[in-house]
Amino acid sequence: MNPFKRIRIDLVLFICFALVISASLIIAIYLAYNISNRELASTSSTYQQLLLEKVNRQVTAEMRTIESTSLAAYRYPDLDFFDPRAEPFSRYNVGQKYRAYLRNIVYSLPALQAVDVYVESPPTASEAQDYIHYHELERIRDRSYYSAIERADFAWVGDHLYEESSRGSLHVISFARKMYLSSGEYLGVIVFHLKTAAIQAILADNSTSQRILIDEAGRYVTSVGMSAEKVTDVLRHYEKLGRISVGGSQRIGNDLFVWDKSISSEWTLLEVTPWKAVTAGSFTIAKTLLVIVFVTLLIALLSAFAIARNFFRPLRALLNAMNRYSISKSATALPDDYTNEFGSLFIGYRRLIDRIEELYASLKDRYRKQKEAEVQALQSNINPHFLYNTLDQLNWMAVDRGADDISEVLEWMGRMFRIGLSNGATFIPLEQEIEHVRCYSEIIRIRTKGRIVFDFRIPGELGAYYVPKIILQPFVENAVVHAFAGRDGGTVTIAGEASAGRLVLHIDDDGTGFAPDWRKPRIKSGGYGIRNVEQRFESLFRGRAGITIVSEPKRAGTSVELRMPLLLTPNEVDVDDHVENMHY
Repeated sequence: MNPFKRIRIDLVLFICFALVISASLIIAIYLAYNISNRELASTSSTYQQLLLEKVNRQVTAEMRTIESTSLAAYRYPDLDFFDPRAEPFSRYNVGQKYRAYLRNIVYSLPALQAVDVYVESPPTASEAQDYIHYHELERIRDRSYYSAIERADFAWVGDHLYEESSRGSLHVISFARKMYLSSGEYLGVIVFHLKTAAIQAILADNSTSQRILIDEAGRYVTSVGMSAEKVTDVLRHYEKLGRISVGGSQRIGNDLFVWDKSISSEWTLLEVTPWKAVTAGSFTIAKTLLVIVFVTLLIALLSAFAIARNFFRPLRALLNAMNRYSISKSATALPDDYTNEFGSLFIGYRRLIDRIEELYASLKDRYRKQKEAEVQALQSNINPHFLYNTLDQLNWMAVDRGADDISEVLEWMGRMFRIGLSNGATFIPLEQEIEHVRCYSEIIRIRTKGRIVFDFRIPGELGAYYVPKIILQPFVENAVVHAFAGRDGGTVTIAGEASAGRLVLHIDDDGTGFAPDWRKPRIKSGGYGIRNVEQRFESLFRGRAGITIVSEPKRAGTSVELRMPLLLTPNEVDVDDHVENMHY
C-alpha cells in the first residue's frame, strides 16, 4: 500500500521526517561507534606492541643466557674424559668436577631449575636431592622432547612437566644441546631446564594480560592468563596468520591479537585482549550519544509536528471548500491574506469555480444539441436499412422473372451493404474486408463474363487482424473502371503479409497505368474513393500507416501497397494521438 495515497499528507510528512532524522542519527551513532572502536583498537594495539617489545627483549635475553651457558658447558675442557673408552678413574674425577661446574651454573641462574646430562655409561651416579643428573643416553629416547632434538644440534622445548626434581613434578621449559668429542664423535645430550614460572613472571610483567610465547617454528612455549582451551584456540588462529616476521595486530573473532616479532629474535610474543575490553570506552561514548540522540529526536519530532500542522492548515481549508462545493454546489470563502504559493492555490481555485460554472451552462446547451443529433442519427440509420430491404425485394422480383444474373448481382450487393454497415464499426477483421472485395469481384465477374480475373493471396492467419473497413474495394474498383477500360480483360491480385509488426496489403493489376494528373479532383471521372482511404489512414493512424501507388501511363500495370499496424483489437489504436490539447 502506498502511504501517499492512503494516509493524510501531514501525517506522512511527519512520519517521513521522523524516520529520516532517526535514520540519520542512528547512522551517525553507528559510524561514531565504529570509528571510535577502530581508534581505540589502534591506540591499544600500539601501546601493547611497545610493552610486548620490552617484554620480548627480556625473554630473549633470558633465553640467550641459557643458550650461551649451554654452549659453554658443551665446550668444557675435559669433556673428552666422558668417552666410555677413557680410563674409569679419570672419567669419575671429571664427572664430579663437571657436576660441580654445572651446579655452580644452576646456583648462579635463579631461573634455572636443573641440568640433565645423557651419555653412555655415566661417570657417576645421580643423587635425588641434587640439581645435576646423569642418565644413560638411551633414556633420552623416552623423553617427550626427544623428537625436537633428534635431528637438530640444539632445540627449545615448550612448557612440560619435569619429574626428576627433589620438589616433585615442576613445569619447566627446556633447552637441549648435543655434545661431541673433540674428535667429532657424538657424545650425548645436555639439557638445561628453565623454570616456567620464571618466564611467566617476565611475560606477565605485573599485569593480568593474556600472553603466549611461540618459537620460530610456531610451537607453543608457555603462556600466562590463559586456560588450556584458550591456548588451543589462539594457536589455531595463529596458524591462519601465516609466518610472522614483524609486529602487528588484527581482530580475530571476539579478540584483538597483538604480537611482537623482532628480526633478531626467534621468539614471537602474542597478547590476546577481549574485544569488549578494548571497546569498553567506545561503548560508554555510544550510550552518551544515545541519550543525546533521544533528546534531539524528541525536539525534532515536536518541531516537525508544529511545522506540519501550520503547513497543512491552508491545504485543509482548501480541501474543505472543495468537498463542500461538490456536495452543495456553493462556493466557500477562502483566506485572502496569503501571498505565497497557498495564495496562488486559492486564486486558482476561485478561477476554477468560475470556469466550472461556465462549463455547467455549456454542458446544458451541449446536452440539448446532442439529443437533437441522436434523433437525426437514428433517422439517418433508416436510409441504408431501407436501401438494403429494397435490394432484397428487387432480388425476388428478378428471381420471379427469371433474370438469374441480375438476382445474383443483387444478392452480392446485399452482402456488400451488410459488411459496409457493420453496425457502425470503424474497424472490421481483415477476413470481412476480403469478403467485401470478393462480393465486388463476383459482381464484376458476372458483368464481364469472367474476362477480369481476381487472384486472392491472403494467408488465413491474417484474417483475425483488424483494419479500417472498405479500404481495398476503392483500389480494386479503380483497376476495373480505369485500368481495363477499352481492354478485353485482365488480372487483379490482392495479397497480404505481416512484416516487422505491420500489416502490408498489395493490390496489383496488369492494366493501363494512371495519368500523371490523376490526383486532381474530378467530379465525373472519380478518384474520390482513393482519396477517402488516404484521408482515413491519416486520421486514424497519424503517420503510422501509409499508401504507396506506383503507376505510369505508358507501362502496363499499377501497384498499390497499404501499410498499417497489426491490430488484434480495434481498441489498440492510440486515440491520444488525435487530441491536440486535452486541457482545452
